[in-house]
Amino acid sequence: MYKVEINNVSLLFKDSEKEFLALDKVSLKIEEGEFVCIIGPSGCGKSTLISLVAGLNFPTEGEIYIDGKTVTGAGTNRGMVFQHYSLFLWLTAKKNVSFGIKQANLFKDKKQIDERAAEFLEKVGLEEYADKYPYQLSGGMQQRIAIARTLAMDTEILLMDEPFGAVDPKNRLALQDLTVNLCKKCEDRKAVVFVTHDIDEAIFLADRIVFMEPKKIKEQIKVGFTKNIARDQVLRTPEYMEVRNRLMNLFYEDIGNRIGGEEVVI
Repeated sequence: MYKVEINNVSLLFKDSEKEFLALDKVSLKIEEGEFVCIIGPSGCGKSTLISLVAGLNFPTEGEIYIDGKTVTGAGTNRGMVFQHYSLFLWLTAKKNVSFGIKQANLFKDKKQIDERAAEFLEKVGLEEYADKYPYQLSGGMQQRIAIARTLAMDTEILLMDEPFGAVDPKNRLALQDLTVNLCKKCEDRKAVVFVTHDIDEAIFLADRIVFMEPKKIKEQIKVGFTKNIARDQVLRTPEYMEVRNRLMNLFYEDIGNRIGGEEVVI
C-alpha cells in the first residue's frame, strides 16, 4: 500500500463566464518514507496538486488516498508549510509552535509542549525570539517559525509548498539540512511532498523529482546517488550534474530544439 496515491486526478475551476483546467488526469504514487520534490514552471499546477493532498481542495475527477483511505478533508496526519508564512498574529513565536503541537495531540502536559516548542525554535535558530510576535519579525523569520511549527507536529506526511522562498541563502541551506535530518535520516522517516522552483534544492532533498508541465506530470527522475558526503562534494559528482542537466533540459527543451542541439547544459 502506498502512503499517498493520486489516481487520475483532474481539477476544473469554473464560474459563470469561463472555465480553467488546472490539472488533467494526474497520477502519482508515493511510498512511506519517500521524499518527493515537485518542480516545474510557474503556473503548471504544483501548488494546486499539493493542496489536494492536504485536503484543502477537492478534485473534480479522480481520487486521492492516504494509507488506502480517500482524502475527504484536512487531517492531523498531514503537516503543511505554505508558500507564504501563516502564523497567528496574536500569538508569540513559541505559542504559534505550541499550537501546532497541541493540534497534533502529541502531548497533554504543558511542560512537554513548551519544551518541544522551544526545541524546534532552537532548531530553526530562533530560540532568542520565542516571546516575539510575528509583526516584530522579518518575513523570513516568520517562515522559519511556520516550519518549526509543522516539523514539531511530527506528522506522518509533510506537505511543503516553496517553504524556503522567503528565507535568506544562509538560513535556506541550514533549513534544507534540518529537513533532511528530520525527514530522511531519522528512524521513523516521513513521506514528504516538497514543491520548489530551485533545481539544486530539489536534487539535494529528493529521492525522486517529479517534473510538471502545465496541468500534467511530464517526467519523473530517481535521485539515487549517495548524499552522505559534504554538500560541496555532492555538487561536483557526475551523478549530480547528470540529474541537474536533465532538469535544465526539461525547463529549456524548446531552446535546445531551436538551436539544433539535444541538450542545453547550464
